Amino acid sequence: ERLNHLDFTPHALLDDHAYLLTGGQALDLACGVGRDALFLAGCGYRVDAVDLSGVALDLARAEAERRHLSIQFVQADLDNYTIAPETYDLIIEFYFLDRRLVPQIRAGLKPGGLVFFETYNIRRLEVDSEIDLAYLLKLREAIELFTGFDILLVNDDAGQRHDVSQLIARKA
Repeated sequence: ERLNHLDFTPHALLDDHAYLLTGGQALDLACGVGRDALFLAGCGYRVDAVDLSGVALDLARAEAERRHLSIQFVQADLDNYTIAPETYDLIIEFYFLDRRLVPQIRAGLKPGGLVFFETYNIRRLEVDSEIDLAYLLKLREAIELFTGFDILLVNDDAGQRHDVSQLIARKA
């Protein structure tokens, strides 16, 4: 019953750039109810999907079973999570920012692996002055975080309020 009210549509950044997806092993960080993990599994990826919320993971697991998709769901606090080096062909992170994970994301990708990254930037303060700066990207910061990668897309002006930063990059 609850599943009927959930939105399992993948993030537009992923859907719009699906032509870049080549399969292999993927990691979805802070996966929530698994909208992107489900999409990636449907594209042929072997997906590890990590989130803190057991409730969200239960919903994701139920939807994966309904679609007959095999996804490895992991309940973990990303503050303590370790990404295995050179394991993934794709790592995605939407609306979760923990800069401590960036070196692990960089190392966790195989050569030629892709990262899809989208989260709020400092312009978000215009509509939510209570938000902690630690959770907001500075403009151009996404590029700096992935220095040395081939930048396929960068946009600090996304979203209805131009308060979203997006990055797609390939590990050299």
